[in-house]
Amino acid sequence: MRQPNEACDGTDLGGVTCQGQGFSGGEVTCREDCTLDFGGCTGSGCGDEVVDPGEQCDGTNLGDASCDDVGHAQGTPACTMSCTLDYGGCYTCGDEMIEGPEVCDGTKVQGATCNDFAGDGYHGDGPATCSADCMQIVPDGCPQCGNMIVEGDEACDGPIADAACDNFGSYDAGSVSCTAECTIDTSDCSKCGNGIVEGDEDCE
Repeated sequence: MRQPNEACDGTDLGGVTCQGQGFSGGEVTCREDCTLDFGGCTGSGCGDEVVDPGEQCDGTNLGDASCDDVGHAQGTPACTMSCTLDYGGCYTCGDEMIEGPEVCDGTKVQGATCNDFAGDGYHGDGPATCSADCMQIVPDGCPQCGNMIVEGDEACDGPIADAACDNFGSYDAGSVSCTAECTIDTSDCSKCGNGIVEGDEDCE
């Protein structure tokens, strides 16, 4: 019988097991001096980069595990602190589901619109686009003011070919221009006789 000052006595090990000490298997025994002998324990346990019995992985050692195991085409499984596999980083770009490290997928762009890229000249309420690798939302396909192409709701973009003001209202002098927002600027247009000094008029 194990006494208070003994770690063990015969087969009485005080409930101590190899697994409880971080090993993966084996049996603890008691020495003649009533101290515990862990020589029969196998595997140094989770964290030794060796996949021991009862472990799915260990550290960076994933064995043969891959994201294919859970039906995903991209990503890499991870190993948890308890040496079980974590497939949270697995994903399939193109399945219309935002998974793992994906920022977007197909038409799923988290509500982003062309207007979110206004700092680069893009505009419009239409949806932004998901990149081919599902890792970023981009303005591909959005109208962009400043690219010399009249797109979307733009009235102009760059120099206007026929800029005479009389093409843009009841004016009889001056030229229009295109603003930085791709709208028509008629501030230089004038109509003599309307009681308003406009454009390059000196009087009215």
